[in-house]
Amino acid sequence: MALTNEDLQAIAGLLQPIKDDVHTLKKEQVIMRKELEAKIEHTEQTLRDDFQIQIQSVRTDLQEQIQTVRTDLQEQIQTVRTDLQEQIQTVRTDLQEQIQTVRTDLQEQIQTVRIDLQEQIQTVRTDLQEQIQQTEQKLRKEIHVQAQKTKQYIKKEIRSSENLVLEEVSRVHHILEKHINDETRHTA
Repeated sequence: MALTNEDLQAIAGLLQPIKDDVHTLKKEQVIMRKELEAKIEHTEQTLRDDFQIQIQSVRTDLQEQIQTVRTDLQEQIQTVRTDLQEQIQTVRTDLQEQIQTVRTDLQEQIQTVRIDLQEQIQTVRTDLQEQIQQTEQKLRKEIHVQAQKTKQYIKKEIRSSENLVLEEVSRVHHILEKHINDETRHTA
């Protein structure tokens, strides 16, 4: 049994909406892919911007803390100097013989305080640098993990969309094959 032109035109007429639907699905898939790529780019840029803001905030906080420590240390040093000068003047006035001994003792104390303060400042600097590095590493890891999760989610969504399109095409093919093999629908 051969198909007539009218049968073929009828089949073509039935297939046209399916072709249109497949064409529309392909267009929508391209649009969705572009939208997802734009969202990924926007998310990555937002994460980069947030990371830079956080780093700058940490730096600013640390600089303020360092400045506060410097100011406190300068005030303490000034207080120590003032106290020592008053003690030296009192000793000089009262006991001329003990001046040299007191000067030597005070100079040793000042040196010890300076050394201790320098060691403390260095320790604080080292600790702050380590904290900055740890914070930067942690933020980088978190951004990397978030970017990977976003990337995996988008890939999953794209695969899901592609599978839906392929299933629809397979379904249409199945319908067409069923129609072609159905002898009761064909007339000579």
